[in-house]
Amino acid sequence: MGKRAGRLISLLLFAGLTAWAIALAQALINQGLDTWSYAFFGAGVLCFILFGVLTPRSRHLATVARRSWYILALVAALLLLNLVALRFFFRLDLTELRGYSLSPETLNVLTSLQEPLNITAFISNTDYRGQLASELLGEYVAHSRWISYQVIDPDLQPSVMQQKGVDRYGTLLFEKGAKRQEINSVDEQSMTSAILTLSQDRPRKVYFLSGHGERDLESPRREGYNVLKWYLQNKGYVVETLNSDAATTWPEDVDALVVASPHQAFSQRDQELLDSYLQAGGRLLVLLDPGLPNPFPSILEKWGVRVGDNMIFDPKSSFFGDPATPLINQFGPSPITRSLSGMSAFFPLAREVDATGAVPEGVDARSFLQTSDKSWAENNLKEPQASFDPAVDKAGPISLAVAARGSLAAGRGAEAAKARLAVFGDSDFVSNAALSSTDTELGNAALLNNAINWLVEDDQLINLKPASTEARRVILTGQQMRLIGYATILFMPLTIALVGALVWWRRSA
Repeated sequence: MGKRAGRLISLLLFAGLTAWAIALAQALINQGLDTWSYAFFGAGVLCFILFGVLTPRSRHLATVARRSWYILALVAALLLLNLVALRFFFRLDLTELRGYSLSPETLNVLTSLQEPLNITAFISNTDYRGQLASELLGEYVAHSRWISYQVIDPDLQPSVMQQKGVDRYGTLLFEKGAKRQEINSVDEQSMTSAILTLSQDRPRKVYFLSGHGERDLESPRREGYNVLKWYLQNKGYVVETLNSDAATTWPEDVDALVVASPHQAFSQRDQELLDSYLQAGGRLLVLLDPGLPNPFPSILEKWGVRVGDNMIFDPKSSFFGDPATPLINQFGPSPITRSLSGMSAFFPLAREVDATGAVPEGVDARSFLQTSDKSWAENNLKEPQASFDPAVDKAGPISLAVAARGSLAAGRGAEAAKARLAVFGDSDFVSNAALSSTDTELGNAALLNNAINWLVEDDQLINLKPASTEARRVILTGQQMRLIGYATILFMPLTIALVGALVWWRRSA
């Protein structure tokens, strides 16, 4: 047999393999065998029969034996490579929003996890968040052997949703032993918060004070706070209302106390309760509005915080051109704002809150939000038209918020209880109207959440920057999806392997 005839016979082997590959492609893409699939499969069988008949016996056996060893060596190398890939996880995130990279803070939380934790996402197949949840939860699983997850479509498996006691679509249920935590956001900050909540002996508890005309946590109205309540609960906090008239002391399980826009000044009794709470190392968040009385000026000044009786206007940096709604996108150096770079926050109808010049010994009070240099604090609130008067008003930049920490017990050093306070000159920035009308690029809710995290010393969560979960959809038919999937994970590698094998065969023939 001539050399040319031998090469033609050798091509029968590759023709058979190619015919079988086409038959497999047809079956996978069309989800079943059709006439063409059978035809290509039969053609492949015929090529193999002809190859076996036309190839000389002695040469055929020697060639098959030699090439079988090559194939086994290649398979062994691929298996070894896969074992290494399973043992050493590596993934490069090239997405624009970096939505699939876990922060160092989350990795620290996962490292400290020492008990099994199961996550069940109840998300419909038609909801784009299902894919996002699978990608993000896959990152958690890849970095911790203690975590497992599953995505359940409530429409296809309603019984699972009922067994788990979940009644809302889009819920992510975290279970660790007998403890459970539900969230309704598909983002790293909420997921890590849920894991931290389950890892603690008890959930973190935030009380919103009532009895002085404060914001209503349950109200769905524009000025209400029920959206904020849902947001904080989604971050792992237990949020409750505490009526000061019925309290003789603060609950022992209070992690942070919030006073949101009181319309009446605190009574002497309430001020004494609050003062003793802070001196014992309490954590207080105060949200104030212009035109309302300072509820406890002596207490705030004692901690180095001064509240101005004015209203801030900023024509240079304002929300949708409204000077009475300052927009801040450059935050001062503070743990509260460290993770908010690139984000913005707006403050409708705000008043000045600044650190006093004479900060008491043992207390560190600093401003961390300031308006632009073209802003001013309007001191004449009775005039219908606001305009800057250098003789009366204060020129910008104007401080909007102060964070204070330390102890008033001078000389006691480390033994003294360290309190923390965060005071904002606005409460509308986290109202239902503000949180319902903004997207993830505006950091109003994240700013308040960071403030509470700082108060309760959850430093890991402070440094977690909220990631955008923008949906970018490509609509494909089922056949198109299967074609793209199989072409990338099966057909292209097989084609490359066949071409390489063909070159090798011709050179060795």
